[in-house]
Amino acid sequence: MAVRSRHSAPPFASPPRRRRPPAAAPVGTSEARAWWQHLRASVPRWLLLAVLALLGMGMGLLYGYARA
Repeated sequence: MAVRSRHSAPPFASPPRRRRPPAAAPVGTSEARAWWQHLRASVPRWLLLAVLALLGMGMGLLYGYARA
């Protein structure tokens, strides 16, 4: 019996799916909203939340230093 390489994919494995590019914004959508929608579609949610959390903490520190 032939031994398979552990790096070969099983025959029933499907190839990875490609994500469709984000669709064009509908008419009447502001440029800022279209930019945000494109960002949300191309960046993982956890990364956006991490960046927003760091930004919020930085703003809080700046506010604290300004009040001191």
